[in-house]
Amino acid sequence: MVKKIVIILTLAALPILLMSTSVFSYYGMPETYSGRDVYGLGMGGTGIGNLLRPNTSLKNASLACQSHYTMFSTGVNFGSINTKDTNSHTSFNGDFSYLPFFNISVPIYKNRIGLNYQSVANGKFTSESDNDSAESSFSEIRKADNSIYQVDLFYAYKFEKINLGLAANYLFGHKVDYVKVEFDDDNMINPKYEIEQSFKNPGFTVSFSKLINPNFSIGGAICTPIKLEGKQNYKTVTINEQVSSDTFEMPLRTSFGMAYKFDNHLAIAADIDYDMWSQSDAYNNANDTYRIALGGEYQGDKSSNKKFKKISQRIGGAYQTMPLNSIQNNSHELSETSLTYGLSVPVKSSEARIDFAVKYFNRSSNQTDYKENGIMFSIGTNGFDIFKKPLNRKDHREIPKPDDIGLYK
Repeated sequence: MVKKIVIILTLAALPILLMSTSVFSYYGMPETYSGRDVYGLGMGGTGIGNLLRPNTSLKNASLACQSHYTMFSTGVNFGSINTKDTNSHTSFNGDFSYLPFFNISVPIYKNRIGLNYQSVANGKFTSESDNDSAESSFSEIRKADNSIYQVDLFYAYKFEKINLGLAANYLFGHKVDYVKVEFDDDNMINPKYEIEQSFKNPGFTVSFSKLINPNFSIGGAICTPIKLEGKQNYKTVTINEQVSSDTFEMPLRTSFGMAYKFDNHLAIAADIDYDMWSQSDAYNNANDTYRIALGGEYQGDKSSNKKFKKISQRIGGAYQTMPLNSIQNNSHELSETSLTYGLSVPVKSSEARIDFAVKYFNRSSNQTDYKENGIMFSIGTNGFDIFKKPLNRKDHREIPKPDDIGLYK
């Protein structure tokens, strides 16, 4: 029953794939994916250096060396955001749903190859407003639709003392700004325009992970700067033409993390991401941004008689900053504080499970009067055999008999 729910929710998210509702989408891409699996999302968004559990963190390909099985992992995020304008004392709600990642990896002796897909960042928002004045009366519709996706083909190798990973990245995305004005006066011309930018280019990521001792591990990744190249189209009621070529420069992105296990059940993890947006021209007047995450987990006691104690559970928190296009002369940043909770349901084998996570977050920027708070639910699967029908070993089976028992006397 649980597996059917996961499949239904994942398919339900596909028609609105990679779309997030946030008023800050007018200035950038406020919904960012950290590259961690749903297990890590429930633990504050940690996992880049965690070798103490089955881990399918997409940002660190070397973690794939941990498992000896073919692994499949995916998930779906959905939730709701409440936005408040502290200047006009108004508020409104919006829902969102998107598929954050997909991962499959295959072991070949000490080698590991695989394919990743992830949403790096996205943002979508639509607003409608009415303006009544002595001169004219009109309504305005404005839309923002921004996104960057990433596909990785990765290779990892397990050395005696360290795991190393190398991923060939292909990034692609678009930015759309749409405005339409409709006057009540039929004699007025209703203007409409749309600026669409598309961009793409390859890059690569280098990663590592190391088990210091059975209870302590570290890991990290470096994503190289990538200048995404593309085109910009300008559309109106009568015009649809390419006005210029365009670029979107992804900066050098670094991540580092650790995990420590106190005993067979209790563990903690901490991660830090640092993106050098000040070296990029994607956002004007941008500063470098960062994310700090901390989480703890109870890994469950399978020998316990109480079902609740058998379930793996996690809590965590994170603080991060994100770049936005500047309204004033100084840097425009979006800050987000979040608290998370997660749990896992094992499925058939120690490598397979269904993960659940919930995240409560607050966002605000230093150049607007908007404040957002919301809740996001995540459901993910891990383990290639999670959708297989288990073998029925209870049915009657015929036991073969030797042809001639006398031959064995």
